[in-house]
Amino acid sequence: METGRDSGCVCSNGCGCESNVSDSNITISVTPTTGGQFDLAVTKTDSIENLKKLISKKLKVPKERICLLHRERQLRDGTVQENHLVNGSRLTLLPSVETGLLVSLHLIYFNKTIV
Repeated sequence: METGRDSGCVCSNGCGCESNVSDSNITISVTPTTGGQFDLAVTKTDSIENLKKLISKKLKVPKERICLLHRERQLRDGTVQENHLVNGSRLTLLPSVETGLLVSLHLIYFNKTIV
């Protein structure tokens, strides 16, 4: 008789099934506001940080510049599952403005009004 380990089962039960593994894999569609669309294969336990890293590598953009929206809500932390992403979910990728420029403009404005 074949055991879970011999059959290639990777679920924690060692039962020989592979359904638990395939259920945790999902495909998410990412649409940048600049155009185009691509799909990413992730697991439900992947963090949003890891999702941003995958997108960062694909688009060659720093992950700090990536802002993801799902149903008009920004994804900041947690896992794919905690953010209610399912197979076929669509994310919108927004360009993230560098805060350094905004802080500089803000300081310049207030320095002029104070002086």
